[in-house]
Amino acid sequence: MLASGKKLIILMVIAILVPLNVLYAEEVGEKTEKKPWEDTLPSYYGQLETLDPETIKEYRQTGRVETKIYTVQRGDTLSGIAKNYNSDVSTLARLNNLDRDDLLMVGEKLKVVPASGVIHEVNRKEKWSHIASLYRTSLENIKRLGSNQETAPVKGEKLLVLEGEKQHEQQQHRNSREVMSRSSKSAPASAPSFDWPLEGPITSSFGWRNRGFHGGIDIAASEGTPVKASAPGTVSHASYLHSYGLLVEIEHTEDWKTVYAHNSKVKVEVGERVARGEAVAKVGATGNATGPHLHFEIREKGQRLNPKKFLP
Repeated sequence: MLASGKKLIILMVIAILVPLNVLYAEEVGEKTEKKPWEDTLPSYYGQLETLDPETIKEYRQTGRVETKIYTVQRGDTLSGIAKNYNSDVSTLARLNNLDRDDLLMVGEKLKVVPASGVIHEVNRKEKWSHIASLYRTSLENIKRLGSNQETAPVKGEKLLVLEGEKQHEQQQHRNSREVMSRSSKSAPASAPSFDWPLEGPITSSFGWRNRGFHGGIDIAASEGTPVKASAPGTVSHASYLHSYGLLVEIEHTEDWKTVYAHNSKVKVEVGERVARGEAVAKVGATGNATGPHLHFEIREKGQRLNPKKFLP
């Protein structure tokens, strides 16, 4: 009887000690050395050891500004909207790809931010420090827009750079001089072969005019006239875009695109492959247009060039 009691006590002790030993082993097994910057990153970042510590250090110094969507009401002006959101006209215009004097359409959706600065669109493999140096500002003045959670800047995303206006204006002036210089020359050998998208008189040429810089040519035509692809390519945009109205954009190579704006109807979809001379839209007067015509642009690496230098 006494022996049975001892066995029972031994079994109870084992039952208590074994789970404690397993738990201790699990805790020891899970313990790893933390990197000094891990606590500053969201919990869903995986494989932190693959990230560049320098990029993470720079990322920690940047910030974020909340972007809201505003629906244009009757009587709205860009300056009035900017004032209501503690921003300015230049910031909202750049954020929404508008010109300062563009007409706003009732019901149009605009992105707004409660701050002012320069909108910078990220190019390929840019670093935070590189962007800061472009505008001669600090990393703390670079603010991310939207919900992107990548540590490094992502190609195509837009950033708000506070206090970068002066440097931006200087760069814009250099860019405009470069555009005019390049447009005065013949088309580069690397350019695709472009055809006229439709026949008609040119009512507004490429270059500076009273309202500002005109980045394409306007070709007059009756409403409903077919608009043809100037060269073969893939449709990269086919919908309404602010002052451009109904717009079709075709990507011909990685560097070259054409734009067809103010259409009354779009006949293609994004991702569709089109042939040279294929009808992609119909002439209209949508967006900021006083009458039916086609606004036509040729772009190399995002830079608008004089179409007349490329057309036969």
